[in-house]
Amino acid sequence: MVQMTGSRILLKTRSLMPRLALMTAVVLALGAMLLIGTRDTVPTAQAVAIEVDSRDDDAHIADANFNGARDGAELASTGCGIGGTAAAPTGVCTLRAALYVASSNGDTADTIGFDSTLSGPILLGSGTGVGSLVLGPCIAATNCGTNNTFVDNTTIDGTTTGSDPKITVDCDAVVIGFTVTGASNTIRDLNIIDCGTAGILITGDAADGNKVLGNYIGTDTTGAAACVAANSNADGVQIAASADDNLIGTSTTADRNVISCNTVDGVRITGPGTSANVVENNYIGTDDTGAADRGNLSNGVFDDSSSNNNIVNNLISGNTFDGIHLHSSGGTITGNKIGTNATGLVALGNGGDGVELDGASGNTIGGTTVADRNLISGNAVGISLINASSGNVIEGNYIGTNVTGNVALGNTTQGVWDTSTTANIIRKNVISGNGTDGIRLDGTGSTTVQNNNIGIGADGSTPLGNTAMGVRIDTTSLTNVIGGSAAGSPGITGSSQGNIIAYNGGDGVRVVDAGSDFNSIRLNSMFLNIGLPISLVAVGSNGDILPPVVAAISFNAGSPATHTVAVTGDQPTHPSGTVADLYKADTQGEPKTYLGTAVFFNDGVIVTGSVTVCGLAAGDVVVAIATDPTANSSEVSVAGAPATVGNGTSTCLPLGLATATPTATNTPVDTNTPVITNTPVGTATSTVTLTPTITPTPTITPTPTITPTPTVTLTATATATATDTAVPTADMPTNTPTIPVTPPSTIGDVNKNGRVNAIDAQLILQAEAGFITLANPLNADVSQDGEVDSRDATLILQFVAGLIQSLPV
Repeated sequence: MVQMTGSRILLKTRSLMPRLALMTAVVLALGAMLLIGTRDTVPTAQAVAIEVDSRDDDAHIADANFNGARDGAELASTGCGIGGTAAAPTGVCTLRAALYVASSNGDTADTIGFDSTLSGPILLGSGTGVGSLVLGPCIAATNCGTNNTFVDNTTIDGTTTGSDPKITVDCDAVVIGFTVTGASNTIRDLNIIDCGTAGILITGDAADGNKVLGNYIGTDTTGAAACVAANSNADGVQIAASADDNLIGTSTTADRNVISCNTVDGVRITGPGTSANVVENNYIGTDDTGAADRGNLSNGVFDDSSSNNNIVNNLISGNTFDGIHLHSSGGTITGNKIGTNATGLVALGNGGDGVELDGASGNTIGGTTVADRNLISGNAVGISLINASSGNVIEGNYIGTNVTGNVALGNTTQGVWDTSTTANIIRKNVISGNGTDGIRLDGTGSTTVQNNNIGIGADGSTPLGNTAMGVRIDTTSLTNVIGGSAAGSPGITGSSQGNIIAYNGGDGVRVVDAGSDFNSIRLNSMFLNIGLPISLVAVGSNGDILPPVVAAISFNAGSPATHTVAVTGDQPTHPSGTVADLYKADTQGEPKTYLGTAVFFNDGVIVTGSVTVCGLAAGDVVVAIATDPTANSSEVSVAGAPATVGNGTSTCLPLGLATATPTATNTPVDTNTPVITNTPVGTATSTVTLTPTITPTPTITPTPTITPTPTVTLTATATATATDTAVPTADMPTNTPTIPVTPPSTIGDVNKNGRVNAIDAQLILQAEAGFITLANPLNADVSQDGEVDSRDATLILQFVAGLIQSLPV
């Protein structure tokens, strides 16, 4: 993911080198002049303040003074009062003439302001001549004659009038308002209307570091009135032809532009090499309050440039087509409200998509922080990805809700529609309250959908269903992942990656097309959807894999008490290596709470597996979803065998003991002999050595296969060591070999692959059930009690989950 702090800065050596050469030439020339004694003839350029007191730019453009070589007399004839001079110049000073004066003053930080008595629009396109106002290289017969000087580092500041409504620049439908081809210029607090191509065009390789701040572009002078054709520009602002590092707005409210009512796009960024521009904190398509629709007639922001442009914290609503249409790479879209009003509580939708990625790759929409979150609601589609858009990340957004994440505003159709694309990531979003599906994958490959709330509010509890499916997979969509764990991986790895898919009007996940295969649907919490939790509609979808059968749930006495769940399937739909994720079901039999994962292995016809779980009570129902080694996931099993009455409640291990201050009620009895409970056979006598800071009294619960002298260490603020001696009886299993202690470096690595993971635990459970014989029993004795049993498997899973820090225990 790409994060942006402030504006992106690119060092552009292509424009730097010519300027270095020019500076060198100037230094040499000055040195030569000093040697010949002409120092007094060289004026020193200083920044100037220029005041505009005339709006007659259309007449002034034909002035002969703008067509010849510049000299002192010509400058005086403009009538532009320059700050610090006592003499009142003759004539009048138009905005065009002020730029002419600034261009003659070199690369200084000049400021152009406006006389407070100036009224009416500055007309650029009528009368005796027409022409754009140019900030950059001089253009013959337009702004500063033929000597090709630059207007750089100049500020046009409408705030100097101290009034609002703003100074209006009116192109009379003929020309571009401002053509910015130079660097580090600022256009501030103007009302720019009725311009062809764009109200402001920033273009060319030298047009870097310019700022457009606090303007109303395409509206009336107040920014409030309804749109009228006489005010509309084509594009509001256009950045083109390798112009870089320009700012359209900043985080400061006074710098916010209102860019609305234009006949094409509000902001258009276009052309190869145009990159690292920032569009920030503007109202694009609304009035100046952010409450009323003043949409641009195409898109709010259109970007088909090179790369790395950033659209940050804007309100982009009410536009005829898309809020943002992106056809570039490496950019970020963060913190925007797209399709709502400024409060984020009322829909003010764009007519097309909130965001459309069209052949766009490597972009980030949203991010990992609250500040990165986009609110995308009230549009036709929330976010669409089309035409081979790939490698994009959609993260942390509210799509279909209001700004709270718990009230539906909806997009008219899908929350996210991903079609004909690959390898996109959709994670940690709230995608709820939309008019059809939450997410639709349509001809999509290798897209990952994880950790989203789909059909439920940001709080994880408020019902906010999408009208149709939570997730729809259609039109030969392949190798997509809905939830956690890669294809065929066993164990609990990835359980935190699952989605919550609830309260939707159709199926939780529906695979529609016969050609849609290898779609993994794992570790999600699905409940209270109107349809099925998972529906494989077409014959052939996801390889026609059948759901497994929960064969039995058996209670395992001991401390802690657990359940072993046996799962069966058959060939060929459940080949060896298939995993079955087990869930505690909701009242509708949907897989609400993930319990664990069993691995199927083949005994000829039937494939079976089992896993030990905790957290079940009498009457709870367990269901399962199978996923084969090629990542095809099944529908959910028919309601499995419930945990029967009398089976008791299985409890999780009491790990992670909190530090507590000792009290009288927690003081061990004088004998320091703990009570041994849940011992199925025989009796055991335990000796416990307590240090003075121990607060709880440990309860030692040996499993049925314990042989003499295991050592258990519990860590709170100190350590208690308990030694149990259990006497075997004839009822205890006799087929478990006695295993000598093995070195700690290999403990738990049952398959000797150099790491300890859930597969090692599964191998132990299969060996205990008598299905396989362990090749490395020494490594499997994790508790170092001389036996290999389910306790060793449990300890491995605790180690993998980070609940214990080392093996052996």
